[in-house]
Amino acid sequence: MLSPELAQQVQLIELQARKILTGNLSGEYHTRLQGTGLEFDQVRDYTAGDDIRFIDWKSSARTGRLLTKQYLDERNRTVMVLLDVSASNQFGAQYQLMAQIAALLVAVAHYGKDRVGLSLFADEVVKYIAPNQGLMHLMGLYQDIFAADESLSAYYKYDDVVRYASATSLKNALDFLAQRASRERWLLFIISDFITPDDYHRPLQLIAQQHDVIALRCLDPQAQQLPALGLLTLTDLETGTVCEVTPAQYEQLNQLLAQRLQTQTQQLRQSGIALLELVSQSQVVADLSQLFQQRALY
Repeated sequence: MLSPELAQQVQLIELQARKILTGNLSGEYHTRLQGTGLEFDQVRDYTAGDDIRFIDWKSSARTGRLLTKQYLDERNRTVMVLLDVSASNQFGAQYQLMAQIAALLVAVAHYGKDRVGLSLFADEVVKYIAPNQGLMHLMGLYQDIFAADESLSAYYKYDDVVRYASATSLKNALDFLAQRASRERWLLFIISDFITPDDYHRPLQLIAQQHDVIALRCLDPQAQQLPALGLLTLTDLETGTVCEVTPAQYEQLNQLLAQRLQTQTQQLRQSGIALLELVSQSQVVADLSQLFQQRALY
């Protein structure tokens, strides 16, 4: 049973998900495909490459044009959400944003009649929920997504001793999924700040060869541009390392981060990965709606 706080969050997510679907779906969850399907759509002009088995000879003879039948075919995909729950996401409201995105994606997939799964990762995969359907499955996904918001370090507590997580490993998370990916094509969403020292580009390229991968980068604006506030003491949330930053170092650090983000963007796009920047909770619904429209996902 959901707690009152979680129930309130879920209610908002459900409203947002239905808003996304209402804005992008007309009628039932169908896509126009040529060939056999569940429901006849229309007769249209034959074009090179169409299957000759579906030519409508009677209509062609009547009109004097070569026509073919087109059907509506139901889609039933598998959606996987890969969610970064590493300690670096404790910065500001970063994880709250990521949790909202993840919850929205699983809700949209559920109401879009897709199978949906969830994988939570930090330096390793800390929880994996296999793709499935049903309301109870959806409620369980909500529970896992928002439970991580309560204490991102809870996954690293052993024998009542809290240790800092080692650096986030997107490579380990992708390797884990690759071992469990079926032969069917997944729609894979990766929600992360992508702050990871390991080289994840090769496993990302490999998984993108089989699956449709979309990267959702969430990085708090204050983490992207250090404010000029005098001497700052910074703590690495993943290693516990403490350092001091002087005003003279601000510009250098900001330039390094901007360069890293630019390089990361280029590498993702070269790998055929779609990238969407999400930085504001108030814009999430609009940004995801635009993404779905552009990619004809829902």
